[in-house]
Amino acid sequence: MGEIRAITALRGVAAVMVVLYHAALDLRGRGHEGVFPPFLFGAAGVDIFFVLSGFVMVLSSVAGDRLMAPGLFCRRRIARIVPLYWIATLAVLAHQAIANRHSALLDDWPRHLACSLAFLPCARTELPLVVQGWTLEYEMAFYALFALALAFGRVAALRVLMGACALAGVSAFWGLPGPGPYRNAALLAEFALGMAVAFARPSQPRGAAAAAALLAGLLLLCGLHNAIDEPGPWRLIAWGLPAGLVVAGCGSLPNRLAPGPGGPLGRGLLLLGEASYAIYLFHLLAFKLAGRPVLGLAAGGPVALWAYFAILSGAGVAAGVAIHLAVERPVQARLR
Repeated sequence: MGEIRAITALRGVAAVMVVLYHAALDLRGRGHEGVFPPFLFGAAGVDIFFVLSGFVMVLSSVAGDRLMAPGLFCRRRIARIVPLYWIATLAVLAHQAIANRHSALLDDWPRHLACSLAFLPCARTELPLVVQGWTLEYEMAFYALFALALAFGRVAALRVLMGACALAGVSAFWGLPGPGPYRNAALLAEFALGMAVAFARPSQPRGAAAAAALLAGLLLLCGLHNAIDEPGPWRLIAWGLPAGLVVAGCGSLPNRLAPGPGGPLGRGLLLLGEASYAIYLFHLLAFKLAGRPVLGLAAGGPVALWAYFAILSGAGVAAGVAIHLAVERPVQARLR
């Protein structure tokens, strides 16, 4: 599958959305709920990532009636996901140990570390050492099921997986729990939504239709965010379906209409997309390192609050880009 530049840029936008959301949560946790905007909209970046996963897995693994070998699929997913996640996990553990303050992350840390490195939900702490890595526990479970479906050698097996994920997600509306430790069942349906978008993607990109889907998705995402402040079981409707439209629009947008390397804005968006995984993994650690020296700003007026927010957000994005260039890109090149 050749690069779809709009999809690469969308990955960067989704990562920045999550960064803004967590930076706002940091301030709200310091007692500024009524002063600082919540940026709850940014949490939908996770939903975009889940839809993107289903979309990219189908597009990169299916060519007509031919499927990628499951062994090759697993090797590629492990090489892409595991090295940087392990580095981030060890970095967070080291930071907690050096900071020398009591933390739930350090309680029973050997077992917690083992669960984190294995992408398994840890029953006692619920969250991995890299707390936002809970989404990767869902991702890796989905990849395992996807590899199992590939082993059947038929596209129909992938469609069965898509239906099973959709059914598990829709069950959240009736209050049924997710399978095993994967309690947020609505997120499973977002994988299925991404797969459906990939199967329905036209062979030839369509500019007008793609732009209309992208615009509709963005409008729905903003509108439903205002109507449903905390979606809960409605997450699939409020954030998942609009995210599906956004991915469908970007996935069908011709490269000539997408951000390109010809200008600074295009180059910046593509770089953010390439660095999105590193941004996602390291931004909270960057918050702790960059925010501590300027913590006094969080006790100031509106201008100081915005300055603190900008410092956190900028540090999170910059750290991810730097780690992508210095660590992730060389590691991926060596593994390839």
